[in-house]
Amino acid sequence: MAGTGTSSVGPDKQATQGGTGVPKLKGEGLGVAADHHAGVEAERKRVRDTESFLDLLEGLTTDSGYNWCSDTLGGIYQTVEGSGVVTEGQRKAVENIMKRVEG
Repeated sequence: MAGTGTSSVGPDKQATQGGTGVPKLKGEGLGVAADHHAGVEAERKRVRDTESFLDLLEGLTTDSGYNWCSDTLGGIYQTVEGSGVVTEGQRKAVENIMKRVEG
């Protein structure tokens, strides 16, 4: 029969990845552009969060109520500034210090 051939999509078949027989996932095929955009947005948020945390630390180190822990806050600041990443432990430490000062 002319015009017949194999197709990766037909009435009784579902879309597959490059004819491999592996079903495509919903939204698959959006590809690298969508993944890249999500990665860029995540990186922007991380940078904003890091900058906000560093701003908070700067404010605390200028407040005389935090003089007793200036070495700790300074060390956290230097580590975050150098790595560009704020860990959960660093956030918790600063939160605990603030609770102690602010009662």
